Amino acid sequence: KTEGIGATMNWQGKESTGGMRIVRAEPPRLIENHLFSAGMGDTIGTWTFEPSGQGVAVTWRFTGAITGPVAGWMAVFMDYILGPFFDEGLNGLKQVAESAALPAQASPSAAH
Repeated sequence: KTEGIGATMNWQGKESTGGMRIVRAEPPRLIENHLFSAGMGDTIGTWTFEPSGQGVAVTWRFTGAITGPVAGWMAVFMDYILGPFFDEGLNGLKQVAESAALPAQASPSAAH
């Protein structure tokens, strides 16, 4: 499945193997996913969307326990390790959202 609750993405790379599955959605304000990665434990990822000025503020967070022999090290450096992925993902989301924005409606012409 590629859309909605139950949609899953898996990966296998040199450094990690894992996947992500959407487990909850409350359009237009929340998406929650289960992230699983070999040797790292399970986490819940949450995106929240809140109106802000003329746009939307997006918050992306992960919660869960880090397990394994390097758990303490990972906790200390998590922002450094994942920060670039968060930035890339949020910038990609911004580009998609802005390209899909509805064009301004033309003003009606005055009748004579």
